Amino acid sequence: MKFSVDASSVLIDQVSLKYFAQKTSFVANLDRDIAARIGGTVVDNDEHVAGFVKTLSWVGIETISELESALNMHSKEIVDWAADYLRVGEPGGKTLSSGICLFYLCYCMVAERGSVEEMEAYLRDNNIHGRGTLVGLAKKLIKKYGELKS
Repeated sequence: MKFSVDASSVLIDQVSLKYFAQKTSFVANLDRDIAARIGGTVVDNDEHVAGFVKTLSWVGIETISELESALNMHSKEIVDWAADYLRVGEPGGKTLSSGICLFYLCYCMVAERGSVEEMEAYLRDNNIHGRGTLVGLAKKLIKKYGELKS
């Protein structure tokens, strides 16, 4: 017996997200594009991918269909943002964990809303820190997204 499942009905959990990342080209292609832009490589890391279930839910992505749509909609900004950020520091040779594009997708989705308070809450809730205050980082991320979109 074979079952057919519509992607719009598949809720994101650790199993479905790992399967999506392994069996479709969406995540792998974006990750490879990021790595190519910085002269790095991507290594498979199922646990890294599975760790994005909470952050994807935070930004409102609950199904595989919604994830596909968001990755398609933000693919350019994801790659550009990651390449700009990851290029800073030591040149080339960086090893990226699979699913790095999901991290930048979440940044895009929150920054797109333009709310410093919401970005600050996202950073705090997901234990993301930078230099300075969270408010300062939130403003910087929203500004960066605006630059990527223009």
